[in-house]
Amino acid sequence: MQRPDIGNPVALSTHRQPAWVWVLLAVLCAIRLPSLAQPMGLDQGVYSYVGERVLAGDLPYRDVWDHKPSGLHVAYALMWYLWPDEAVVPLADLLLAAAVAILLLWLAPHFARSRLGGPLAAALFLLLGNPALARFGGVRVRSQGETFIAALVTASIYVALQTTRSSRRPSSTERHARLILAGALVGGAALMKYQAAIFVVLPWAASVWIEAHAGPVRSWIRSALMSAVTVGIGLVLPLAAVIAVYAAEGALGSLWDATVLFNLSYAGETYAGPWSLLRYLFSFPVRQARVDGLWLVGGAAALALVLQSFRRPRLLLLIGWIAVACLSIAINGSRGLPQYFIQAAPALALAAGVAGADVMERRSLWLRLGLLVVVVWALTRVLSLPQAMDAMSRDTARLLGRLDKAAYLAAYAGRPGDKYSPPDMYDLAALLRARTAPEDTVYVFGFSAAAYVYSERRSASRLFFIAPVVAEVTRSLPGYGPDALLADLEANRPAVVALQRDDAGSGPLDSRGWFLSQRSLAEWLRRHYRVAESLRRFEVWERRD
Repeated sequence: MQRPDIGNPVALSTHRQPAWVWVLLAVLCAIRLPSLAQPMGLDQGVYSYVGERVLAGDLPYRDVWDHKPSGLHVAYALMWYLWPDEAVVPLADLLLAAAVAILLLWLAPHFARSRLGGPLAAALFLLLGNPALARFGGVRVRSQGETFIAALVTASIYVALQTTRSSRRPSSTERHARLILAGALVGGAALMKYQAAIFVVLPWAASVWIEAHAGPVRSWIRSALMSAVTVGIGLVLPLAAVIAVYAAEGALGSLWDATVLFNLSYAGETYAGPWSLLRYLFSFPVRQARVDGLWLVGGAAALALVLQSFRRPRLLLLIGWIAVACLSIAINGSRGLPQYFIQAAPALALAAGVAGADVMERRSLWLRLGLLVVVVWALTRVLSLPQAMDAMSRDTARLLGRLDKAAYLAAYAGRPGDKYSPPDMYDLAALLRARTAPEDTVYVFGFSAAAYVYSERRSASRLFFIAPVVAEVTRSLPGYGPDALLADLEANRPAVVALQRDDAGSGPLDSRGWFLSQRSLAEWLRRHYRVAESLRRFEVWERRD
């Protein structure tokens, strides 16, 4: 039987691109370089501190708590080992974006009829996926778990599709090795967030489609089952390695409580039931298209490709990629945090590139111009271009030394009630360095884990920020809640305790108010500590002795 239509065989035979393509992508990457001046976001401060503790020999969850899977902590430990500066956060984001753009160049020929599909997809990904278009110049979304997921899943699909090369058909051993690697890449993505494991259906589907017309139906079914087993083995390998480490350390319970129980509760809080989840799954892409240019053009392109898939069935894999990404986003919860949507960016860019290249290649000049005008107009209604230009201009001025640090950080101070305030974290870190010795422990109660990193001080408790102390799901477990925090503080006697205030958002109590509302914590604090200084966002208590 004949092999399926898998795209442009000429383009599939080489990774070569015209020089102008590489120049364009280099320029789009260079636009992001000023972001190296940016401070860490709230989440990145947590990951960075845990990464530092991993480098010091601590085990996540048992010795230092976070609810993200350990792959993210290992990634941040490696980042800080290679470059111990917070600029490594935007740098890693830039490198991952460049890698995804190159992979999209190589993936596009499997779906597009025109050679223009790859360059267009890569350019749209870098341009419309630029974090500078988000609030605060994108500091909150750079190098999030979803950034790594997007890169790993894209690489997985690329590896799985390599068996479509027209030059030669790989041996069975080589094919299985590639599928194990493809599954392992998705396993790595699952170690960033567990729900990313559902992306494993994509490399499997790619391999099944490749073999769809390669022989008798019975042989194809057997091959499909073997592919499922092979990809599944690859998926399990990284997860099994982590489980083995925690089993050897006797810390499986800590791993389960933090990364499974907490996350199930955290995501479940946003849904009233299954119908609520389904409602969000089908509604959020439309809402996101109103505020995100990549979701706008990628979503519109996906609808066009659905219609074309009747004649070009290979497009179903690309449409399925978008659908699986949407499901992964919905599983994460309906909070609508901007980083949740990053994992769909490569698929949306590829869909836009494939559909856009088809229009530019096969339609009349007037139709192309008309569609271009409509798309540009729609993007101007969605994108915050002046905000992005201001952020990049400010970053450039700081990177070139034309803007002093205090004036630069003032732009990130946030509004009353915001949990995130880099200038206040820098102020607190300076105070901690001045009032404590490097061997002292300190404790910061709130949402400012980056202060530990900036001050180069260790937390007096493994519960180094507010979430595991106040969350209902963990307060009922041993080793969590106010009692566990108090036990750590009594055992380690931090030199300084800092209580964050004005971070409640719409809640009734900020972090300081909640801490002092707990009788045992308040009594311990007032008995052993005195107020030493009051910063804009922090009340600082110093040990009486």
